[in-house]
Amino acid sequence: MVEGLGGQGGARELGFEGGAASGVGEGEGGEERGMPFYEGHGISLLRVLMDRGTEYCGNREYHEYELYLALENVDHSKTRAKSPQSNGICERFHKTVLDEFYRVAFRKKVYNSLEELQRDLDLWLKEYNEERPLSGLPD
Repeated sequence: MVEGLGGQGGARELGFEGGAASGVGEGEGGEERGMPFYEGHGISLLRVLMDRGTEYCGNREYHEYELYLALENVDHSKTRAKSPQSNGICERFHKTVLDEFYRVAFRKKVYNSLEELQRDLDLWLKEYNEERPLSGLPD
């Protein structure tokens, strides 16, 4: 989950955790994909909410991701242990990605590299975010 300030100055909660959806928590190279995306849309990140996975948590002085967030002045909040409901929006999005992208993609195609899979996922995410009508949004 990412919290930011939109162009109008109002606080917004965006329903994507770090990872493929946003690139904020992508690990290698995520900072090049995620932060510029939000900045390009006039959103200043204030806080990211993530699970307690070791790829996202650690000592601020030594952990790459924690250091990156500190340098960008982004607060890093963590969900409670063994409480998936506290990150429910992201858990539901993961189920959607699994059902609508991965299960379909792996039936249709054999991937020879992670880059090839990432390209197809990026295309699916673009369609999901920009072209698909979302039931939770007003018309």
